[in-house]
Amino acid sequence: MRISELLIQASAKLHGCGVSAASLEAELIMLHVLGCSRAKLYLSSDDNLTPDQQEKFSNLIAHRCRRIPLQHLTGQREFWSLDFIVGPDVLIPRPETEFLLECVLQSVHRTACANALDLCTGSGVIATILALELETRVLATDLSLPALAVARQNVAHHECTDKISLLCCDLFSAIAPKKQFDLIVSNPPYVGLNEQDQLEPEVKDHEPHLALFSGEDGMDSIIRILTSAPQYLRSGGSLFLEIGAGQSESVLSLASHIGHYRKTSITQDWSGKDRVFHGRL
Repeated sequence: MRISELLIQASAKLHGCGVSAASLEAELIMLHVLGCSRAKLYLSSDDNLTPDQQEKFSNLIAHRCRRIPLQHLTGQREFWSLDFIVGPDVLIPRPETEFLLECVLQSVHRTACANALDLCTGSGVIATILALELETRVLATDLSLPALAVARQNVAHHECTDKISLLCCDLFSAIAPKKQFDLIVSNPPYVGLNEQDQLEPEVKDHEPHLALFSGEDGMDSIIRILTSAPQYLRSGGSLFLEIGAGQSESVLSLASHIGHYRKTSITQDWSGKDRVFHGRL
């Protein structure tokens, strides 16, 4: 069967299963199967797939119809214009985290950051971008050993093994409470258990709950980070947190109550939602 016909059929199947952007996703799965560029795909639209290619494509479409995330099927996610390995053991990197990193890089000068800490590193995207963009040493932690295995692959893929150290621990639990970091960045779990039923099946059923949920209102990890971070930041150091859209008031109130932060702010993301907390000692 011709590629163009297969794409039409696959798009209809995906649409019928509730997948948004069904045509685009069918095309992306075809690109993954063929290992070619979009331009070459368009030029080859009248060609036929081999039986093995057609079977692989059909199987991937069937998996996507079960709402398995596209990134889990391809094993990759583009982030910061780079390719990262992803899978069921890590949260799929999202544009909100790219926005978090933009906020960090706009505020932190390369020469002023000798040592950074990435809490809840997951796939390692934050640690990798910090190491590449700031040319700094990064300690990246996560409670999940399988997640750290994925992060290790990404760190190696982007040739950052000399700049990034990986540590399995619960937030700061295995780090001495010394003022040793110029920068702490985290995309912690911040979804409330009370929001679970509102999530898409791709998220609720296939992404790691350890990286998603943090207490009934999603604030548990944020509270722990905000409370402990001043013990680990040097004077003038910064803490950046990705937060939920409805959490800014609670986060700012807690930071004020803690009292160690000289300056605090919330920055809205590209869609106008409160997204990034910045606290400076």
